[in-house]
Amino acid sequence: MTEYKDYGYHDAKPLHTFNYLQTPLLSLLDKNKNVSILDLGCGNGYLVNYLVSQGYNAFGTDASGEGIAIARQTNPDRFFFQDLSTGKLPEGLQNLNFDTIISTEVIEHLYDPEGFIYFCKQALKGRVKLSYQRLIMAI
Repeated sequence: MTEYKDYGYHDAKPLHTFNYLQTPLLSLLDKNKNVSILDLGCGNGYLVNYLVSQGYNAFGTDASGEGIAIARQTNPDRFFFQDLSTGKLPEGLQNLNFDTIISTEVIEHLYDPEGFIYFCKQALKGRVKLSYQRLIMAI
């Protein structure tokens, strides 16, 4: 893994970004169309845990061991440590079919954003939803 600086998650509370992302992000989701969701860069897992509580089938990955440990306190089987530079999903997710990938406030921190988009396209059949500085894009 390239040098990674852990965000420093301390609890399972939503980050400040959730305040402005919640409404537009949730408006893009539909339980009938977004059957299996992967949150790449899920941090402390707040969004995935929220989606699961709303009846979505969601999973999360992150490079933060602290974040994954916090996320697993609520739904231990939904979260996985991931080094995106490997180009592969974690072993526990490789046999799942995802139709939606969510990645909020992640792409601007990556050394290879184009490689990240390619990785997302390989990991699913549906659309990718990314946020970058208060902009949500669906590609």
